[in-house]
Amino acid sequence: YELLFTVPLHLHERMNGIKGVHLIGHIAKEEQGCYLVMRDGQEMQLRAQGWNPISEE
Repeated sequence: YELLFTVPLHLHERMNGIKGVHLIGHIAKEEQGCYLVMRDGQEMQLRAQGWNPISEE
C-alpha cells in the first residue's frame, strides 16, 4: 500500500526534501482538465470511470 496525500503548492520544496516521499503530481483547476504526464512529456487525458466489483466483464 501507498499513502497518498496533498499539500499546498507552496510546500512543494519542503516535501521534496523528505526521504521516502515521492511527488507524483499536483491538483489543478477543474477547467484545466485531468492529464497523466508521461516521463517523455507526452500528455494523456484521463476520464472519470467507475469500477463495479460485481461486474461480469
